[in-house]
Amino acid sequence: MVPLRGSPYSASFSAASKPDSNHLAGPSLPRYVTKVIEETGRWMKETTNAAKTSDKDLSEIKTLIAVVDSVKQV
Repeated sequence: MVPLRGSPYSASFSAASKPDSNHLAGPSLPRYVTKVIEETGRWMKETTNAAKTSDKDLSEIKTLIAVVDSVKQV
């Protein structure tokens, strides 16, 4: 373990890792960016559907509070 200056974390390295995994343009970055974009898209769909009022009975207070919470998240 290698301590990171000014951080409570330590870095560790594995000899079994591919050498190009540490490059900025290596295979890890596109996979990570793709994963983040997919998660963001999924979050946007979930919050959009939760914030829609057209299919909800707004006379129920719990439903109304859930819609307001979804709008606040965005």
